[in-house]
Amino acid sequence: MARTPFYANVASGTPYTVPAGKQAVFSTFAINTTSLVTMRINGVDLLSTSSTFPVGPVTAKAGDILSTGGTPLGVSGFLYDA
Repeated sequence: MARTPFYANVASGTPYTVPAGKQAVFSTFAINTTSLVTMRINGVDLLSTSSTFPVGPVTAKAGDILSTGGTPLGVSGFLYDA
C-alpha cells in the first residue's frame, strides 16, 4: 500500500481536506498553555484542551475536513490510497 507523508497547519479559516481517493492516518500534538485548542473533523470536536496533549492515531477518509476552533494546530501523518 503506497503512502505519502503530509503535514498540514490547520488554522481557523484554513481547514485541511483529505484528498479524493485517499485516506489519512495522522497524529497531532496540541501544545498550548495560554488558550483553548479545539480540533474538529467534519465539525465534530475531537480534541479540546489548553495543555500539551497527544492525539492519535486518527483515521480520516477522502473528503473529511480537519479544522480548529481558532488556535492553529500542526497535523502530520500519511496519506494512503483508499
